[in-house]
Amino acid sequence: FGPGDRLVVFSDGIIEALDASGEPFREERLAGFLPPRLAAPPPALTADLTACLAAWTESTVITDDISMIILER
Repeated sequence: FGPGDRLVVFSDGIIEALDASGEPFREERLAGFLPPRLAAPPPALTADLTACLAAWTESTVITDDISMIILER
C-alpha cells in the first residue's frame, strides 16, 4: 500500500441494489464504475456512486444499507 494508493471497501447493499426489473447492480458494474473515478476526492466519489445507484434503482430510496470506506495513503 504505497503513497497515493486507495483501498475501497463496500457493503453488499451496493452490489445488491435492484433495478426495476429486479436485476442487481453487481460487482462487475461497480468494477466498471470505479476506475475512472478513483482519483476523485472521496466525497465526490461517494456522491457519484449514490447518484449512479439512484439512477439504477430509479429511486432515491435504497432498501439496503450502502456503505463505502475509502482509505488513502
